[in-house]
Amino acid sequence: MFTGEKPDLLDLVIFRDDSIYVVGKDGVPQHWDGDEWLPVRTENTNPLMGIWGPHENCIYAVGIGGVVLSYQGKDWKQVDTGSYDSLNSAYGFDENNVFLYGVGGRMIYWDGEKWDYREPNTIHDLFGMWGEDINHIYTVGGEGVFRFYDGKEFKRKDELTEEE
Repeated sequence: MFTGEKPDLLDLVIFRDDSIYVVGKDGVPQHWDGDEWLPVRTENTNPLMGIWGPHENCIYAVGIGGVVLSYQGKDWKQVDTGSYDSLNSAYGFDENNVFLYGVGGRMIYWDGEKWDYREPNTIHDLFGMWGEDINHIYTVGGEGVFRFYDGKEFKRKDELTEEE
């Protein structure tokens, strides 16, 4: 089953009752096939903090040291985004609109062709993201960070805190 006696699990993505992926501190993604948990083979040894995918043949797992693992229907491969800041999670809408975000306000965006840095207008860690579509996304983080993305830039939302 899992590496270690009881590793800390930190995130999951569910596609169906018989297709669930989890990641955690042991750095080994696990897949539930409806009958058993199976470890996913990767060359990663860093803890994995988050996982997201629009469907079973496009999944991203991210973690400590800026590690990014990508599954595109066959094998899990490590992706070089050009950033080595630790990442907390991933979020998007399809294969061509994926955000990776984490420590120190680091945010990277995949547009289907290349990874680009996106300025979230904060130096604080980012922990969560949710949106209706690519032009309406919210993100939250440390020290009361609350941002709204309008498809062009992340703007402060003052309703939550009096952030300076």
